[in-house]
Amino acid sequence: MNPAPEVDLETLGFDEGAHLLVRLALDTVAPGEAVRVHGTHDDLGRHLRAWCRQMGHPEPRADADGWRVERGAASVGRWRDSVTAGGVSADEVVEHPPADWSFAPRGAAIEAGGGAVSFPLDHKIDVWADQAPRLYAQAAAHQWDPQAAIDWNAPIGHDDLVEDAVVRVMAYLIEN
Repeated sequence: MNPAPEVDLETLGFDEGAHLLVRLALDTVAPGEAVRVHGTHDDLGRHLRAWCRQMGHPEPRADADGWRVERGAASVGRWRDSVTAGGVSADEVVEHPPADWSFAPRGAAIEAGGGAVSFPLDHKIDVWADQAPRLYAQAAAHQWDPQAAIDWNAPIGHDDLVEDAVVRVMAYLIEN
């Protein structure tokens, strides 16, 4: 039996991204297997317990060497029996995708149990053109670049109250 993978967070807290390192380590083991988590952040235990509960992992156990975090089955349940929608390159375009792929982009994971959507043009031979990759590359090269198009150092012509209102409106639009 191989020893459990280890994650040394040092002083990094979950509010600073430690959960990403723990998640990456858990992705390397099967459900029911564990990783060892070490760290010196004051709130590590509390944050680790809350994060495990939120992600569907069993309660982590503390011991002299740190924390033992077991991967729960919920972390893979959503993607069980999922399929990949073709590949990302032009050579991997599917001739006739199944109806339950819906609008999934090439290379995306598709959850099992999704509804089927029928499209009248659903065969590659009806819609594909050999120049499509070239046209895509050309369009991507001419895409609007906000770094070049906007003077980010220009003075702001309104007060903080207006800025706060704009931020709230934009956040609402993005969320909806």
